[in-house]
Amino acid sequence: MPSVLTKKDLSMLLSRLHTFSFSKAHLEQYQTDCEIAADLLWQAFLSGDIAGKVVADLGCGPGTLGLGAALLGAKNVFLLDLDNAALAVARENKRLLEKKTGKKLPCSFLL
Repeated sequence: MPSVLTKKDLSMLLSRLHTFSFSKAHLEQYQTDCEIAADLLWQAFLSGDIAGKVVADLGCGPGTLGLGAALLGAKNVFLLDLDNAALAVARENKRLLEKKTGKKLPCSFLL
């Protein structure tokens, strides 16, 4: 059962996530808009492509897409990035979402 029950709930939770303190142009880092992320994730969820699945967020940055998949019931989510600072933000975002939802999110972080 996903922690988030509606697309609106998902969008609201994603809007609370921390973003990059500063982005690195050579890594093409940019923040995914929470409304766009929620729409993409919700469509994948409705198609049966998230709940109970293993998801990889490659180049995860602050983790918006991967953490959103975890909120929607992914079995396990792997968040990968070349930038350790970005992974630190993603880890902090995971803690923030776990505190907000009261649920442990099944996420692994890889450099």
